[in-house]
Amino acid sequence: MVTTRTAPPLPVVALVVSATLLGLVITMGELNRLIETAHGLGRTADFSSVLVPTPWHDQRAWLVWSESGYGRAVQWWILAHTMAGLTVAGIVVGALWNLLPVISRPVRRAALTFVAVKVLETLIVGVHALLLGGGSASPVLMGSGELIATAKWLSIVALSTAVVLTPGVVRLTQQWVLRAARALWVQRLSAVLVLLLGGLGLVPARDILDQLPDVQRQWFESWAGLGHASAATIGTIFVAFVLFTHGRFRSELAVQPYSTRASTYRPWLVFPAALLVLAAVVQITLGSDFVEWATVAIVVTVPLVVVALSVAVRRSSPRSVGQKAAVSQRDAYDIWIAGDVLAVALLLIAWLGLIRSLTAPVALLLSGLIPGTGALPFIVGLCIAWALALCTPLICAALIRRAVVTGEPPTGVAVTRLLDPRCHSPAPGWLLAFIVGVPIALLALAALLPLDVPPLLGVIGTTIVTLGSWVLLISFLTVHFQRHAPLPVFTALRLRETPFLTIVVIALVMTAYSTTTSDLHRVSSDAARAVDEPLTLSQLWDQWLETSSDCDRIVPIPDGGTVSVRPMLLVAASGGGIRAAEWSAGVISAFGDHGCGSSAVLLSSGVSGGSVGLALTHTHGGASSDDPLALTSTISRSDALAVALGGLASRDFVAGATGIRVPLIGDNSTWRDRAALMSETWSTQEPALSGTSNTGHVMGPGGALIFNATDARTGCRAVLSQVELPAPNIGGMVPASCGPAGLTDSEHGALAQSAPSMIDLATRLGTCMPDQSWASAALVSARFPWITPTAQFRGPHNDTCSGETFQLGDGGYSDPSGIATLVEIAPPLASRVLQHNIAVLANAADNEVPNTLIIPIVVHLDDSPVAEFTTLDSRPTSEVLAPLVLLQGAGTVQNTTTTWMNRAAYSYGVTCPTGIAQCDAAVEHVVGFLGANMVTIAPDTRPTLRSPLGWTLSELSRSSTRAALHENADSGTLGSLKALLDGEDD
Repeated sequence: MVTTRTAPPLPVVALVVSATLLGLVITMGELNRLIETAHGLGRTADFSSVLVPTPWHDQRAWLVWSESGYGRAVQWWILAHTMAGLTVAGIVVGALWNLLPVISRPVRRAALTFVAVKVLETLIVGVHALLLGGGSASPVLMGSGELIATAKWLSIVALSTAVVLTPGVVRLTQQWVLRAARALWVQRLSAVLVLLLGGLGLVPARDILDQLPDVQRQWFESWAGLGHASAATIGTIFVAFVLFTHGRFRSELAVQPYSTRASTYRPWLVFPAALLVLAAVVQITLGSDFVEWATVAIVVTVPLVVVALSVAVRRSSPRSVGQKAAVSQRDAYDIWIAGDVLAVALLLIAWLGLIRSLTAPVALLLSGLIPGTGALPFIVGLCIAWALALCTPLICAALIRRAVVTGEPPTGVAVTRLLDPRCHSPAPGWLLAFIVGVPIALLALAALLPLDVPPLLGVIGTTIVTLGSWVLLISFLTVHFQRHAPLPVFTALRLRETPFLTIVVIALVMTAYSTTTSDLHRVSSDAARAVDEPLTLSQLWDQWLETSSDCDRIVPIPDGGTVSVRPMLLVAASGGGIRAAEWSAGVISAFGDHGCGSSAVLLSSGVSGGSVGLALTHTHGGASSDDPLALTSTISRSDALAVALGGLASRDFVAGATGIRVPLIGDNSTWRDRAALMSETWSTQEPALSGTSNTGHVMGPGGALIFNATDARTGCRAVLSQVELPAPNIGGMVPASCGPAGLTDSEHGALAQSAPSMIDLATRLGTCMPDQSWASAALVSARFPWITPTAQFRGPHNDTCSGETFQLGDGGYSDPSGIATLVEIAPPLASRVLQHNIAVLANAADNEVPNTLIIPIVVHLDDSPVAEFTTLDSRPTSEVLAPLVLLQGAGTVQNTTTTWMNRAAYSYGVTCPTGIAQCDAAVEHVVGFLGANMVTIAPDTRPTLRSPLGWTLSELSRSSTRAALHENADSGTLGSLKALLDGEDD
């Protein structure tokens, strides 16, 4: 029990030092990410490679940067990184000096040696960085830099060893770790939330973890962004106060033990009764589409089982529970401080996240590598973020001193006493109503108005407000059960508190399992209408031959004659969220805005965001403006992502956890999950995406479109296609898992008319195919859990349709490139090209038959920067490790995008009969102009902002993509392809 009545102060100095260290480390990480994109000598190098010891040191990194063409920018980034690193080293040594119980002579010597070596390394690196501005690198400095880096790491080892050998350090460290673990366990709800948000916002990594920083950059690009910034800031402060209050309540029993109130069955009985009544009302007023009774039954059963077991235990062995177990004064104050620190940590994460978001843009803008954008808002924002990160602990400490007494327990203001764990004051009724009412109201608004409220709050505001609301509700219930003795079933298990969070987790796991067989995420309508028949490959071929004559060109052949040649493009658009949509739509628009380019593509296979980009090109045709990213200018905004996150945290979570589905205000005709709301947002932003995709009418420069998904039940690739996807009957068997259920082996053999390991949904479902808008169909290919759920894809249950169901996820799980589908349909398609060319060569003088040779070209649209330099480690493998290496490595290599590209090049490489020089020369002319019959159009690796893997992009990220498109169109593969289509290949 606590023997003193003095409240513990907030550890301000420790928080300021921690914020400074994290801010500097984040800055160094972001600068390093920029440095490693400076491409030279056929490769890239990150700055950490010149800071490591000899076995891993890369001297040639300096040559890479000097030859990259970005030496002056890299120069300043290295200098900034080096100074930040020197500051971090100084802070760490200073912290050791203050924390160690004894500063022994070995520690003093090792610390001074480390500081001296670090300063020397800073000087050498700084001088070498200055040389980069002139485009040169010094061999002497490269060698000395490697020696001093090795010496630095040896000094770190020596310092670490000296610290560990200092008397009492190991024991104190163990005590600190155990004390922190015990305190964080009590405050685990807050700790989990802080850890989650910290991981999403602070880890300097690419792709998904770049999404939230890119959202924050949008705040500084227009006045409209200030609204989202304000909502996020207010929401963060609100959640921080929730964590502070929760921490104080959780500290209550540790600091001031009291006699536990008697246990009560009331909440365990009221909740299931209320849920049953609510479910019945919803069923009567809205219909069965809004209630999942299996889930309701599970949720109702859990508390009733607890009550039943408690009654049984009480009757068999009555047992009373006295006081809660008291803890020591030290542990009590550790729990108290942990709660306060976690609340402040949430605010620090917000400001440190801004530092991460703005460091790279400021570095690029000051270096002039992002033209046309003002740097001032970003510089001001970065300065404000640093100021808030350093001042927040001071401000919070002052507020706590003024609002919550830190000396003797308060005796006056009710709220002040309520937030002081030493007082244990019962909360007034109005406060309880506020604590329960505010989060319920906020979640209700997000659930009832999902297309209005989340876009108003923005992505981060929506995330913070909804998560904070759930934390506040869970906190209230946790404290409520904390103040009452546990039920007999828990006391029989020797528990001193009701394991409320554990029971909630168990219930959620059970309901999550039950939703796997429900139609919570169904993509269908019982009123689905009959759809257009997809084109056969023969029909598509004939249509393409008729409409693509603008692509014919006359090329010379060795005997002095000429031959007519027509390139046929087969496009694979890779996945990557909205950045992939921008890249694929931008590339196809670039070569599809005129003549040949608008009809050169036979078909396009898309995955995830690539499918979204293809859908946009289908509905718009060629480019409509000078901006290659015009097609995605609206859907790249943050509205759709905010709607999806709001739906996840409110509508879908409530539906999955309770079985009750919340209707939309003004439209309660059918249930819509977050994916349906997201596609509806796209359709609103881009009305052309609202048209039906169930049509065999091919239009737009992308040709016939194929959207690739992955069936989670079978592992097969599932496609939404405008063309039937046949494969030759080569005597093989289609995998049984990819065929309809209930077929015999012979019937599966007959399915060789369909491509192996692939499900053609339009062919399988026929007229039972759900009616899909272009937005919804493309999103089926882009279902990347958990932002968007897997799609329960099936037709209606009626006398005509069987109701066969597919659980479709992102197509990138089975093939992130989109090439695999092109490879699987290659045999019949390449055979058709070969037969056509044979007929042309056999009837060259007959004007009644086609007289143009067709040359297939596979075009891979990759939204990630091209990998310039890749080497395989060909060293022998230990015989003992060989099985593991083969299992892990061989399967990976055989399923890489590069491997699929090689397969595609081979599959479409035989277009001429053997030994016909005329045809071979024509192929050599076309293919030789591009360098291969399989080409990749991807952004070049250069210092720029990496677009995130997500569903919204800042204008800074879009400007990087725009610049990459223009550069590729001028001097890259896209430019060569446009020249070929324009007939400039002579």
